Amino acid sequence: MTVDAPLGRLPLFARAGAVIPVVEASETTLIVFGASANSGFDRFYVDDGETAHWWRDGYSMEFRLRREGAGFALERELSTSAPASIPTIGVRAVDLPGLRLASSGLTVSS
Repeated sequence: MTVDAPLGRLPLFARAGAVIPVVEASETTLIVFGASANSGFDRFYVDDGETAHWWRDGYSMEFRLRREGAGFALERELSTSAPASIPTIGVRAVDLPGLRLASSGLTVSS
């Protein structure tokens, strides 16, 4: 396979059902890729980005992509160490029409 990769733009290859967090201008956006299977699952950790104390000072979020009728639903589950107030996370679907956001704190991004 040959893929364009001009300077300043790197290609990204992701498996079907992948949920990849991207931070742009201090806002987190999840890029959710079309799923050929019935589900997808990813977990990511939120920490200070400076130390190795993610296990002590950070928390995790799990994202589950599951088939729902003719489409898919995305759910978020927070670890018990998550703070009470978490910023809203944008969601951008790629080749995933009819995605329903099944948890609060998620919003559609363009």
